[in-house]
Amino acid sequence: MDRVIQPPLVDTTACLCRVDAGLKTVAGAKKYVPGTKLCLQPDIKPSIHPTRQKPPHDRSRSQSPLLPGLPDDLAIACLIRVPRNEHRKLRLVCKRWYRLLAGNFFYSLRKNLGIAEEWIYVMKKDRDRKISLHAFDPIYQLWQPLPPIPKEYSEALGFGCAVLSGCHLYLFGGKDPVKGSMRRVVFYSARNNKWHRAPDMLRRRQFFGCCVINNCLYVAGGENEGVHRSLRSAEVYDPNKNRWSFISDMSTAMNPFVGVVYEGKWFLKGIGSHRQVLSEVYQPETDTWCPIYDGMVAGWRSPSTTVSGHLYALDCKDGCKLRVYDEATGSWSKQIDGKMHLGNSKALEAAALLPLNGKLCIIRNNMSISLVDVSKSDHGRNRFKSHIVHSQKKKVKKVSHISTSRRLPPPTTGASHLFGIEMLRAFIEKAAFKKPNIYFAQFKSLRWMHSRNKQSMELIAKGWSALQEVDRVIDYCELNDKRLIPLLRTAKENFELALEADNSNTHARYWLSNLHMKYHVPGACKAVGAALLVEAAEMGDPDAQYELGCSLRVENDYVQSDQRAFYYLEKAVEQLHPGALYLLGAVYLTGDCVKKDDASALWCFHRASEKGHAGAAVAYGSLLLRGVQVPESLTKFNVKRGSSNRKSRKNAGSPEPNPVEMAKGQFEIAANAGCDLGFRWLKRLEEEEKRLLVSQS
Repeated sequence: MDRVIQPPLVDTTACLCRVDAGLKTVAGAKKYVPGTKLCLQPDIKPSIHPTRQKPPHDRSRSQSPLLPGLPDDLAIACLIRVPRNEHRKLRLVCKRWYRLLAGNFFYSLRKNLGIAEEWIYVMKKDRDRKISLHAFDPIYQLWQPLPPIPKEYSEALGFGCAVLSGCHLYLFGGKDPVKGSMRRVVFYSARNNKWHRAPDMLRRRQFFGCCVINNCLYVAGGENEGVHRSLRSAEVYDPNKNRWSFISDMSTAMNPFVGVVYEGKWFLKGIGSHRQVLSEVYQPETDTWCPIYDGMVAGWRSPSTTVSGHLYALDCKDGCKLRVYDEATGSWSKQIDGKMHLGNSKALEAAALLPLNGKLCIIRNNMSISLVDVSKSDHGRNRFKSHIVHSQKKKVKKVSHISTSRRLPPPTTGASHLFGIEMLRAFIEKAAFKKPNIYFAQFKSLRWMHSRNKQSMELIAKGWSALQEVDRVIDYCELNDKRLIPLLRTAKENFELALEADNSNTHARYWLSNLHMKYHVPGACKAVGAALLVEAAEMGDPDAQYELGCSLRVENDYVQSDQRAFYYLEKAVEQLHPGALYLLGAVYLTGDCVKKDDASALWCFHRASEKGHAGAAVAYGSLLLRGVQVPESLTKFNVKRGSSNRKSRKNAGSPEPNPVEMAKGQFEIAANAGCDLGFRWLKRLEEEEKRLLVSQS
């Protein structure tokens, strides 16, 4: 009888056919899978070395413990109590510690137990216009360096910054100096200390408004390089879906300059396409925008935030005063005064107002940080508490903070000895903590301001020396001579560095405006020079006020035409600027735009000549020779300044000086200043005296 040929028996685990695909999904449960099976592919040969079944084992047994001698749950209870500023070192211990700190469980447990720590993230711009990110630990008062930000944001402008999920710092949008407006989105993860990409926005935009509501990122308005620069569109990013989507458009296009989330609504205030001020409110529940004209937005223009359901805003440039919004009356009524006014300089100007551990955190341009405890009020007065002094090389660009829960004493975790150690440690830290001396901090602030002012004046002196060398040789060459470029560039760099060292220095602004408007310096722009000139004049620089007054007397396309030249000239005269005194005297003498007044003209010429102004001295002497009567105010002024000389003259019986002698003295002042008219008048007076002597003899 013929033998029945059967297909060979093969091991199921060695079979490559797809018949048992459903069974192989439960390969871990071997009792449900038969050891051998008829293979339906006759061309597959049985394996010579069939795979052996590995004995089941627990994965956790093969891993080393987190802490030798302790179970993992107790080791985690110890590791979560390590201060946050040491987490970078924990990641370097081993792979298990790195995976533990990179996951969600570690920080979620810290947050649930109330031992998480809030940090402040600040972006600064250096002298090379490069942006970097730094973190500040308010508990230990230490600045922590962070990884470099992505290259596309190292020199970007007008980008947004927000925090999502309590540990992700997002940068989005903005303008690249080369590529223009961007849609790019990146985020920094505080858990693994790295930067990551996120989905791009739907529209390119810059200088827009942004906020976070219910852990979703909202952006609206702004501008781009298109035909319609101002944007009405708005969009939202959901990190759970990892997707951007459009929301309803704004009522009108706007470039927001301030915004805040209050009672679940997003309030925005900005500049419209026709340079008008607009305000709108967005309600996420109904996805609607509504214009708003009064109430909270009235007089609202400074950084603001909410703490414990109350809305606070800065009421002073340096952040020494705060105001609170009263919802019942619909106005900003209450005020918190720290009574520590630091000044009006740009370096001391408050750049951001943030909530931090239930307190208000004020961050200034010089990287100084102050905390205000608004929960403990003494009859309406709240104390400002300074937590860090200045860092001279840093400048705030954007401010954010990682939103976590406040730091509380650690609770019981099953190990009573650890709890006792932590309680003892907290008690020792509390007992050893000393409140910072406010007067000492204020003294250091004034000392820092003095050092910056000194550094700025030294740079101005270097720039002025280079400019003097240009003025010395410019008469012997052309204005755009290439040999002058190194000197002009040196002067410009020194003035710019002086302005960066002390932004409140008006001399640096004035000389830098002169470089832009009067010299052929590389990169010069008359519009920038005019803007710097107006800023210096508004800040009280007499030279700038005089220059602006002279510029406004003629047609000028770069200076605002609605300003009055006479206003700036009077401001310069109040500071006894000789050029302004001379020009105002000429105005009074000719009666141009004012009533003609010879006495006022003489007074202006007299004060200007005392300061060495050659033109004023010649004009004063000429009026004296014409027989214009000197006002009594000037004679009394001279008597008070030279009372001893007057008494000696009276005792000697010498007569009072006549107008010719007074005019001769004025011409000598002009001659000493190098004025040719002064020499000519002196020579003419000498010839006249000789002629009189000859005629008398």
